[in-house]
Amino acid sequence: MTNTSANFLFAALALLASSIDLHARSTKEVATVYIDVNKATVIGFLPLAMKNSRDREAFVAENLVSLAINNARICLGDDYATYRVVFADRIVLRAQGRERSFELGTAAPLVGALLFGPSAPNPRILFAGGGPEALLRMLQPAASEYFGKQCGG
Repeated sequence: MTNTSANFLFAALALLASSIDLHARSTKEVATVYIDVNKATVIGFLPLAMKNSRDREAFVAENLVSLAINNARICLGDDYATYRVVFADRIVLRAQGRERSFELGTAAPLVGALLFGPSAPNPRILFAGGGPEALLRMLQPAASEYFGKQCGG
């Protein structure tokens, strides 16, 4: 085989491999969680890949996100908001007959939180680039500021 034929063959194989990869990514099932909201809402989220993982890090991440949501609950009060933890690639908030979609795993599979206040102009999304430990540190002050409620302490 000549050098030109070999280069053409390698280029064709590379193109085929990349198109298979693109097809696999485009047909990947996206886990969407629909949440009806009618009052202040705090949603902690984790990548879907962590849901059924037996990895210790996934278990720790879920516990830290749950703890961060609980700290927000302590700050804001049980009756002030609804609190949830979900595994999702996308969250769709449904309020007053409208839907707002938030893509969670487009850049990197990060944990985070979504804050929604019916009187606030826009929901706030927090991505914990430093991992679940970062969400534990940042959620309570962010919720306090977003909802305009001072936390005790």
